[in-house]
Amino acid sequence: MKKLEQSIFLNHSAKDVAKELLGKIICHKAESGIVSHYRIIETEAYAGDCPYVFKETQFYTVAQWIAHENMLMITCSSKESPDNVVIRSVAGHNGPEAPVDALGIISGEAYPHDTLWLEDDGTIVAFAASERSFLPDGNLVNFKVTEA
Repeated sequence: MKKLEQSIFLNHSAKDVAKELLGKIICHKAESGIVSHYRIIETEAYAGDCPYVFKETQFYTVAQWIAHENMLMITCSSKESPDNVVIRSVAGHNGPEAPVDALGIISGEAYPHDTLWLEDDGTIVAFAASERSFLPDGNLVNFKVTEA
């Protein structure tokens, strides 16, 4: 597998990054040295103009992993706005808090790229786009894998 560079998050919209992350492998190296791997199967984009964007992340750098309120997110693009992508589900673990639980990471922490990173094994996935379930505003920003 190939480790992905942080540059995929630079100068790209949250919506583009959310789609790009589908099918990628998220990896976490625990303090014990054990590395866990999970395929990303659902993401959600939060652009800076969204009323539910996580404004607190403006203090983080682009491509920073953050476990915020039990949700795993990464900051992207964001010179002018704090765009975020939430990893909503990984294979075998569904729901917005599932990736944090599956990876065994702590909410309220920012994670460096040597402990939390992405890999690409070349898997191409089909996906469907829909509105957020709690914010039916016509924006198709929730992305779910339909088949690999």
